[in-house]
Amino acid sequence: MRFTGFTVLLIFILSISHLQAQSMQGLQGFGLSSLLPSQTTVQATAQVDVPADRVQLQIQMTVTDNTPQRTFELHKEREQALVQLIEEQDIDPSTLRFQPVTIHQVRSQGTNEYRTQQRVSLTLEDFDLYEEIQVYLIRNGFDNFSGQFASSKQSEGEREALNLAIKSAREKADQIADALDLKVVRVHSVEHRSAPSTGNIAVEAALMRSDSGSLMEFEQTIRIESSVEISFTMQSEQ
Repeated sequence: MRFTGFTVLLIFILSISHLQAQSMQGLQGFGLSSLLPSQTTVQATAQVDVPADRVQLQIQMTVTDNTPQRTFELHKEREQALVQLIEEQDIDPSTLRFQPVTIHQVRSQGTNEYRTQQRVSLTLEDFDLYEEIQVYLIRNGFDNFSGQFASSKQSEGEREALNLAIKSAREKADQIADALDLKVVRVHSVEHRSAPSTGNIAVEAALMRSDSGSLMEFEQTIRIESSVEISFTMQSEQ
């Protein structure tokens, strides 16, 4: 009988596989399966508080009128009022974020109207200016805006929270390994999730002042949360 090169290679592979299976059975039979590497997945979460030293102001500009031309004209007036505010208050234009204006037709009770929409965002470092801007917006026809705290230390907080979460996961893995007479030999995989938590500022609360001052005078923080899921490879120390 003649054996081709492919047949010989196939027999060799099957022989190796059979020997590996016998070796696994032998290890288990002698109670040596703990010598083989195993994987353990550990989850950990860490939180870091950073100072809330900025305010992000979200403005939704909406204008409704009977004709598209007049609707656009009124919207342009709102835009000009906002540009004037930025220039007069010397607001850093690099913090300005906006979407293009859109217009659509609205049918209601047999009448046709046209409505524009545009979203604008500003970042302010002066909390007193934030309160003044709200009054300015209301006087100039803006009635849909809100604010939330932000932090100039956002990136630093995210890095710190991630490092703490990784450290916590490694400590948990070492604790598990010690309890099982194993040791951590390598990291197999890492998954990471980060979610900053910010508190909204109610417009009414920000506008209301008492004899003792403003709520904005109280220091606020932003809690940044980072979660990791790490798979560690463990092996017996023997």
